[in-house]
Amino acid sequence: MPRLVAARGNTRPGLYEWACAEIRSVHARPDPRGHSEGGWLSEQLRNARHGQPVTLPAWMLDGHTARADRVVGAIPQDRALRAAAYAVGPDDSILPAV
Repeated sequence: MPRLVAARGNTRPGLYEWACAEIRSVHARPDPRGHSEGGWLSEQLRNARHGQPVTLPAWMLDGHTARADRVVGAIPQDRALRAAAYAVGPDDSILPAV
């Protein structure tokens, strides 16, 4: 599990539920390119099942699905300020993860 590096984070109502649904969705559909998410996905599925923080790459929080579900804005728009991944907690908090 990545370390959380920010002392203060953003909170978005419903973000944890959305993040867990995205992780389950990625797990349910195989990658047509033959790439495997490996241990990362398994670990995040386990965390979601046990109500622990889940870690998502930044692109998942600003991609097409996030826009369609109106989740955009949870992370900085400026890519120079973004972390590579974010931890989303059961309390809907979001913190940069390293």
